[in-house]
Amino acid sequence: MNRKICLMLIILSMTLLVGCYGTVDWYESNKFTGTVDEILMEEKVLKIREYAITDKEPTDIVYEIPVDNLNEYEVGNNLHVVIETNTLEDVWDLDHLRFTITPIE
Repeated sequence: MNRKICLMLIILSMTLLVGCYGTVDWYESNKFTGTVDEILMEEKVLKIREYAITDKEPTDIVYEIPVDNLNEYEVGNNLHVVIETNTLEDVWDLDHLRFTITPIE
């Protein structure tokens, strides 16, 4: 009887560990300021070129950020983007990312 209970506890513990592995609460993984370079209408994606922090000049880093309402943005808009994730892995997976986009005047 004790063996069955012990075995059930081990199986339950392993199931909980496997189910929770790699996911955490949402946290800020990156943030940047940039300019909308291109709007991909079919994919509902903004291509945003990051600014260099020191001189506010464009860099070679371009992010493709999915958005729901493309009508809110135009090429040339300056934006501040906060990227949050809920995983410990370094992946660009939309199931584990969310974006907060704020226009800069």
